[in-house]
Amino acid sequence: MKKIFFLLLSISIYSQNLFPFKENSLWGYKNENSKVVIKPEYYLAKKFINDYAIVGKNDSLGIINKENKVILPFKFNMLQYLNPTTYLYGYQSKYFGEFSIGIIDLNGNKLTPPLYYNINFRDNKYFVTIKNDKEILDGPLSGMKEEETKYGVLDMNGKTLIPVVYDYSKSVDFDRIVMTDQKNNMEILFDNRGNKLTNEKFNSINLFYDGISDVRINSQCGYINKEGKIIIPVSYSACYPFYKDKAIVSQNFKFVIIDKNANPLTESLSYEEMKNYLESQQLQIMFDDFRFMNRKN
Repeated sequence: MKKIFFLLLSISIYSQNLFPFKENSLWGYKNENSKVVIKPEYYLAKKFINDYAIVGKNDSLGIINKENKVILPFKFNMLQYLNPTTYLYGYQSKYFGEFSIGIIDLNGNKLTPPLYYNINFRDNKYFVTIKNDKEILDGPLSGMKEEETKYGVLDMNGKTLIPVVYDYSKSVDFDRIVMTDQKNNMEILFDNRGNKLTNEKFNSINLFYDGISDVRINSQCGYINKEGKIIIPVSYSACYPFYKDKAIVSQNFKFVIIDKNANPLTESLSYEEMKNYLESQQLQIMFDDFRFMNRKN
């Protein structure tokens, strides 16, 4: 009978919404009826997310559940929610306000060592950065440095998908990533598993629309598919995003709409003529992109 009562009590506690409150400089948690569920004992108490909360005690951070049971011990300088199963953990670095961070799960398993400067979770991957610091001035409590930031990508288990050697990273589709190599002035397309898909020296690879991305080599542009293959030659001076299997391209200040096979769907038009054509055909999205990109250029 006691076991059943304890089980029902636990279910009742976990079904409650708990809110931090402060009393005499310490934090605890109350339920929706303002009843104290966890007495004030923490110098910091963040809101509960998925039944767990980050709290501070003795100058360190840990994680508790709604029964005030310690899930991760109080030994971290930094903790931050990433997703339902993992958190960022970290320790104060030499430089004020900076931490060396890694990824830890709620069982205390460290998926990565605390090597990183920044970690973002999106599209079921961890996008990580490392700062390689070169000391300019070294002191006992502080210093000055030059920073070199490198980017890479890890999988859900913290294993390397894309090495942390690139100068920038961006998502161009939910399953496609572009990494920047500044030294060679090129961008490289990778798939979700970290496979390199492009060998051409593209200076830029943009967002995919209709499964197609516009790319640029020097002063000319064209289009690739999601496998990184050139499907429309890199031979235009300007390339606009595809929309419903159509895109605008230009050459010698003349504009034309093409299909996915580069077949022209309109005559060669001036800027004003193309703008009027898009309005007349009620192609509002293409019209907005066309005006915006020309204004930007």
